[in-house]
Amino acid sequence: MKHALRILSVALLALVASIGVSSAAQAASFNVAPDQNSSATVNSAVNDDAFVVGNTATVSAPVSGEIFAAGATVNLSDFGGRSIFAAGNNVTVSKGTAYDAFVAGSTVTLSGTYGHDVYVAGSTVVISPNTIINGDLRVGGSDVTLGGTVSGSVFASVNKLTFTGGAIAGSLKYQSSKDATGLDKVTIAGSTTRTEPPATSGAGRWDWVSKFLGAFMAILALGAVLMLGKPKTLDAVYTEARGHWGSNFGRGIAFLILVPIVGIILLATGIGWQIAMVLGAAYVAILVLAYAGSAIFLARFLFEQSANKVSPWMYVLLGALAVSLLSALPTVGGLIGFIYFVAVVLPTMGALAKKSTEE
Repeated sequence: MKHALRILSVALLALVASIGVSSAAQAASFNVAPDQNSSATVNSAVNDDAFVVGNTATVSAPVSGEIFAAGATVNLSDFGGRSIFAAGNNVTVSKGTAYDAFVAGSTVTLSGTYGHDVYVAGSTVVISPNTIINGDLRVGGSDVTLGGTVSGSVFASVNKLTFTGGAIAGSLKYQSSKDATGLDKVTIAGSTTRTEPPATSGAGRWDWVSKFLGAFMAILALGAVLMLGKPKTLDAVYTEARGHWGSNFGRGIAFLILVPIVGIILLATGIGWQIAMVLGAAYVAILVLAYAGSAIFLARFLFEQSANKVSPWMYVLLGALAVSLLSALPTVGGLIGFIYFVAVVLPTMGALAKKSTEE
């Protein structure tokens, strides 16, 4: 009976994953560079979502759906029909997008028109004078320069905030140890409130430390289990996730969304509750293992780029350290965690789902 249930659950996983990948491949545009030194470009109109990943990721034609772009340099020079998700070292968005924008990078420059809210994090952030944001602006960074027009409110957590002009229809609320400069150059309809950054001592510090240690120990323990129990499978999943990022990304989304739907249908009909239970257990296991495995893969990928050879156990240690540290960062930790989930965890999840059907 257990063997039969396993076969049925694996068959369902394979069906869900294959449906997700085939539909994503037919509808969306996947532009993934063959290696870390190559570029990926969208230079003709896309009537659905676009996924662009390369050393330089460029979108120079209109995209009617969502835009997902990642690379050392990201240039989005045409208008997006829905939301945009962009991350890289240097990120430039020139014309905006019809809905939300989620952008992170070392240096981020935004201009153009945005139909809804904008979320941006970076060391240096510049909102150009010709920018129009038809919603709220939420920004975190070290050196932030704001211009343009915001129809909602501005929420900022910064070290240095400078205004070059523009207008804010709502309120300005910012967290900084110093007053913003150029407030006389911007029109603010609502109130202006500055708060001091939270103290890094006492309860605030302990909350941060406990969050970091909890994530670190969990990822470290799960990573150790993977290294000890399934090292060859771990290698195979890494190779699959890195070699076929686009298809595994689509498979990961399909797995994340469709497997619970299949389980609920089985439970609701009353004809497959045992299969639903097995499916649910497999779903949770792959979610947990994908998060731990992706931390190992992130460290392994970075070391491979630097040509430094280290013990595989260093991948576990440093991957757990990096992911838990970045996720625990105040203000930008949530955005970084989201980008990490999209760019690394989802492809790992897709590769794990694929390998589960093959074993």
